[in-house]
Amino acid sequence: MLQLQVSKFLERRGWEKGDIELAESLIISRAVYPASELETTRWMKENSSVCEVTGTPHESLTKDRLYRISKKLYAEKDQLEEYLSIRTNELFDIEDKIVLYDLINTYFEGSKKGSKLAKHGRSKEKRSDAKLVVLALVLIPKDLLSTP
Repeated sequence: MLQLQVSKFLERRGWEKGDIELAESLIISRAVYPASELETTRWMKENSSVCEVTGTPHESLTKDRLYRISKKLYAEKDQLEEYLSIRTNELFDIEDKIVLYDLINTYFEGSKKGSKLAKHGRSKEKRSDAKLVVLALVLIPKDLLSTP
């Protein structure tokens, strides 16, 4: 959280210190233990030291406060996502790339006994009796390919 500088982002957006600490606690908790606000409150109080890391007092934790801070974070969603995208690109020295992909499976009539690729699996056509092969298509725009 320190390297992502979420607290600085929220400060610049006019958030108060207590709300920033609670928001950071919620973000960390949801990343580690995704659950409802009620369950997250219980987990934070009983099984976690996240409050010690962020400075949030245990006694201030309630599901209602987590609901409120969740709504407040959601209001910042678009700007926060954009900020975190830029920040992680800077931290890890990466560039955004667009990759389009699709997966599909097809089934075989017959036993296909010698195939190393065909296996029984879940078919959209509900053909549990037939072996499948999964096909993948990946498209990377030409201008994003790195060429020597």
